[in-house]
Order: sequence, then C-alpha cells, then structure tokens
Amino acid sequence: MRPDTPGWRGIHPDGVLLNQLAPEVDGLVALYVAAPGGRTRYLSKLASGAEVLVADAGGRTRTAMVGRAKIERRPL
Repeated sequence: MRPDTPGWRGIHPDGVLLNQLAPEVDGLVALYVAAPGGRTRYLSKLASGAEVLVADAGGRTRTAMVGRAKIERRPL
C-alpha cells in the first residue's frame, strides 16, 4: 500500500522493543469492509487471502488481498 492509500488495518506492537507502544483499536468486528463486485464483508469474517477494496486519496479503488486477520477478545 502507498502512503496515499488508507486502508482498514490493525496494529499491535508485537516484536517491538519499546513497551510504550499501545495497540490501535480499529473498531467492532461487526463493521463492514468493501469487497469487489459491489459487495461488503464483515470484518469478523475476513481471513488470509480474502480480497477487499482499498481507495487512494483521489477515490480510485483497487483490490488488495488480506495478509493476516486476527481477532483478539479482551475483557471489558
């Protein structure tokens, strides 16, 4: 992905040497992501290899493949 291509992502500091980094929360797993063919997919149903749509700053879209999808359940 290029810097002008925002996308759905989650970041966790696994393997980072600094303990000060906190994970970034991306939202509820009941949310949707755009998929090719005018479809949507639940974030909770995505798996490695799934195709999603990403858009650049100019509104141009292209497909991208999910590399890793992981849901962590945390206590409230």
